[in-house]
Amino acid sequence: MNGDTSNHIERHPIEGPVSRYLNRRISRPIARRIKDVPWLTPNRVSVLSLFIACLAAFFYSFGSLLIPGEYRAFDFFFIVPSLVIGGTLVELSSIVDGVDGDLARERGVSSDEGAVFDAVLDRYADIVILAGITYSLMGEGNNTELFPGSSVSLALSQDIVFITFVLAVSGCFMVSYSRARLEAASLFSSEKHIYFGATRDVRLFIIFICSLFGYTFLALLFVALAGNLTVLLRLSSIVQSEEPEETIQDA
Repeated sequence: MNGDTSNHIERHPIEGPVSRYLNRRISRPIARRIKDVPWLTPNRVSVLSLFIACLAAFFYSFGSLLIPGEYRAFDFFFIVPSLVIGGTLVELSSIVDGVDGDLARERGVSSDEGAVFDAVLDRYADIVILAGITYSLMGEGNNTELFPGSSVSLALSQDIVFITFVLAVSGCFMVSYSRARLEAASLFSSEKHIYFGATRDVRLFIIFICSLFGYTFLALLFVALAGNLTVLLRLSSIVQSEEPEETIQDA
């Protein structure tokens, strides 16, 4: 499932705006259509979502060898067919990731085991997608443009690209891990926490949009900032909630 939670079972459902207003409008009808197909289990749909993510990473990394060409639009957008395909596959993976949860609910087979299975595959998908984007950026040469093809030129070193990749991966992992730890300690409240676009559906949609216009480093940067900012705010809320108790103990 897209968002900061796993699929198949939802004790504290957190659904991002992209999932709520776009992905679910597609995934739910698909789930209803395949409900009676016995070999299409929710877990197999989760595997399919991961496979599509791997295919997206392939097009990010090697798609330019299969479909060469670059196109400029309005002196600002840098359209690369391989990146467009990669980004489209990322969003398709995001939609399919919602199908497994919808299918489980349609069949009444939601389970903790399915939730864990899906959550683990989601993390692998996140790594593969971000690695594919980074590989394509690292292959551009000594420097990477923040806005390639535009008159606004800002060259970034390969070291910055790699550091951003590490922060993006850690952000994706820590958003999920921090929520799991907060839930285990009964400290998580969906109304209390702000996500700043860090739910998985929003992260993947931003990657999709940025890929359409060639701004893949911008997508990587967004994922890094949104994820880690969310985690920092969660840690900050824990520290603030503990301060009154510490003050009383000191008194």
